[in-house]
Amino acid sequence: MSFELRVAGSGLDRRYMYQALALSLRAAPWPNPRVGAVLVKDGKIIGTGYHAKRGSPHAEKVAIASVKNKKLLKGSTLYVTLEPCCHEKGMDGKLTPPCVQVIVKSGISRVVIGMKDPNPNVNGKGINALKKAGIDVRAGILEKEISEANKPYLKLTKTKMPYVTLKCAVSLDGKLATQSGDSKWLSSMPSRVHAHRLRAENDAILVGINTVLNDDPQLTTRLAKGRNPIRILLDSRFRVPIGANILKQGNAVVFTTAKSASRFSKKAQKIISQGCNIVTLSGNMAVEGRLSLAAVLKKLPSLGVSTLLVEGGGKTISAFIKQKLADELILFITPWLIGEGGIPFVDFKSAKKLGKSLKLNSLSCTTVGDDVLLRALFR
Repeated sequence: MSFELRVAGSGLDRRYMYQALALSLRAAPWPNPRVGAVLVKDGKIIGTGYHAKRGSPHAEKVAIASVKNKKLLKGSTLYVTLEPCCHEKGMDGKLTPPCVQVIVKSGISRVVIGMKDPNPNVNGKGINALKKAGIDVRAGILEKEISEANKPYLKLTKTKMPYVTLKCAVSLDGKLATQSGDSKWLSSMPSRVHAHRLRAENDAILVGINTVLNDDPQLTTRLAKGRNPIRILLDSRFRVPIGANILKQGNAVVFTTAKSASRFSKKAQKIISQGCNIVTLSGNMAVEGRLSLAAVLKKLPSLGVSTLLVEGGGKTISAFIKQKLADELILFITPWLIGEGGIPFVDFKSAKKLGKSLKLNSLSCTTVGDDVLLRALFR
């Protein structure tokens, strides 16, 4: 998931918070939030920091440590995008001294906070602790922009599910492929490179079994620098071929309800031996013969997934939309007209009235190669 910075307004507090927000965007500490911090004394920045990655020091501690002359901390102002923690265990389960305690000991006299942390372990407690220590606290500066930058964290904290982005390439008339299923190559090379960058930005990528059987994708980031995401396969009847590309790289998870997927079966053992995992959901975790997407999403955080990219196919994408489980849509609109009989990227029935149809929000677009990249939010 990417984030485009848009900040308006004036005032010193907004100015320094803007800088803290910009620092936070350098990091990808999922499942922890993006946090940046700036320390100011007598109108000058004396220290900066951000939470770089999971398990690394929090932004406030990094900023305080960056100040060489610790005497400058007394009477200074700390600008931090998220409410400082007041508990020892983070979302990653690691123990660390609370940031509130470090701030109080440092001599900082004023703390300006972007947004309150919705984590039940914090959620206003950090602010109250700072105030009780005699520190002047102001909160809610650039709250909208900071919330935007932390959508995956906020979604995970509220629902215990990952942030879900639907991605696909479509023709001008909204088709994924021709009637025969041919789609190579619908999008331009620059779009495919961009799509691989999107994969690298997410913890996991998900497809349905029909995509694997028809296209046998690798689902890697080979066209762009970055880590390969965990590959998630929805396969209720356990039809995935042992030699499928999605399994060859390891680090894949097959979700199924089939009894034949028992770990004692020869097929399952061969898949596991390739470094993959099989999650068998109970039969009641199926909807119309398909895996319950909500049940799958609730399992993913335990696998280290807080951001999920769904690449299809059309039935899988439509299911996420119909069940209202998607957060964002990314479409690569290509200059092809496929016509009647082509495979549409959504297959649910139209509402009788336009007012009853689904309208997305925060629409934006740009050109990528010969294509148009469109992004929109479901909420």
